[in-house]
Amino acid sequence: VDTIITIDDPVAEFITNTINGCDTLIINTNTTSNSTNGAYSWIVYDQNGNIYDSDSSNTISTPSFSLVNNSNTVNTQYSITLTVGDSAGCSHSYTEIITVYPRPSAQLTTIPNADCAGSDIQADGSASIGNNLIYEWSVISNWGVIINNNNSSNPIISFPDNQSGTDSIYNIQVLVISDMGCRDSINQDVTIYTRPIALFDIDSSICGPNIITPTNNSDFATNYNWSIDQNGSSNNLLAYEPDFTIPENLSNDSIIYTIQLIATSIQGCQDTTQQITTVYPRPEASIIPTLLDSCGPFTIEFINNSTANNNEPLNSMQFWWVVQGDTIQQTQDFTYTFQNDTFNIETYNVQLIVETQHGCQDIFDTTITVYPDPIAQINAIGTLVDCAPLVIDNNLIQAQNYSINNDSYIWTFTDLNGNVLATSNTIDPPIDTIVNDQDTVIVTLQAISPYGCATDVDVDTIITIDDPVAEFTTN
Repeated sequence: VDTIITIDDPVAEFITNTINGCDTLIINTNTTSNSTNGAYSWIVYDQNGNIYDSDSSNTISTPSFSLVNNSNTVNTQYSITLTVGDSAGCSHSYTEIITVYPRPSAQLTTIPNADCAGSDIQADGSASIGNNLIYEWSVISNWGVIINNNNSSNPIISFPDNQSGTDSIYNIQVLVISDMGCRDSINQDVTIYTRPIALFDIDSSICGPNIITPTNNSDFATNYNWSIDQNGSSNNLLAYEPDFTIPENLSNDSIIYTIQLIATSIQGCQDTTQQITTVYPRPEASIIPTLLDSCGPFTIEFINNSTANNNEPLNSMQFWWVVQGDTIQQTQDFTYTFQNDTFNIETYNVQLIVETQHGCQDIFDTTITVYPDPIAQINAIGTLVDCAPLVIDNNLIQAQNYSINNDSYIWTFTDLNGNVLATSNTIDPPIDTIVNDQDTVIVTLQAISPYGCATDVDVDTIITIDDPVAEFTTN
């Protein structure tokens, strides 16, 4: 007699931490309480039936497997089979199907990948591969960074201004998420160049015509481009500190000039600044003299008829009255007495210098002529007290000839009673004879000015005396 006995087959049963997930998927196995002890053989098959991975042991084991999906769009399936065998050669198998979702492939380009501070960069993730992708954008070192649409495939990223002199590097990341929640990300650095600082000083107000030169205080720049509006000009607008020629302002009001500087760095980044210069009009100096010429001494009152322009009153200006190069007075109007103690015509240069509150000046020049007074002068050539008959002619008296002072002469001979004895309208005296002893002739010479000055008079007296008497007797 023999006995044939059947024994319990071994039981293979396990669970996994998940049955689906994204590449790369880690599967952790765990046997159930139903699974019996024995020889454990784990085999992972890919979807084509090929062995992908395996594990075996002589006792209960719970291995982990790393499952991949090399596609970015198609699911990959694996089967994990556990076979438990005993010493009698009995065995039992259990299989789980695992689905590995595709991991998307994130792609990123930037246009451009370097630019100036304050610029926008176009980020493009549209070349990413995956199913129904969702985009999430971020920037490391993101202070001041603005992403116009965080979920767009190609957002515009705006970077803050930077004029520190040091370039900034930002790390842009795009995270793509598939419809199964699988993720991939990619990062790319972009360089944001510092912008230069355009800065200059210039006279804020001037009087034209003038040449002004800015003081260039710019930083981090290598090239400069200047411009000026209105009628300003420069012979080199690309110079570091060009000269600007400002024409005279001949209008009645101030003119504002705008000077602009565009500073450019070696990377081509720019900064622009402007300054204004006010060009004030030149005042118009003018005087109204009460008289321009006369015989000295004479006094002239100069009335200040100047115009300040720029809608400013006359008394807003300063004044200097200058005679023959000497500043005499600083009043609005001016009174001065002119002399001529010479035998010539004297001229005086009179200037009025006016200056506005903006420092703009004008000068008015005029000439004052002072004529010499006429001079009547009788010169005795012979003896004016003599015996009769006494002939009065130019051998006895003559008029001194002052050709500049005098234009004409009038001689008049009168007796003591005022009776006119003789006259002459030439430089030579009339001819007359005193016949009697003890007689007197009064000679008057008038010198007439060619300039209307007061006539000058000289008077002299010619006298005849008794002749001596010769008388004698004889025996």
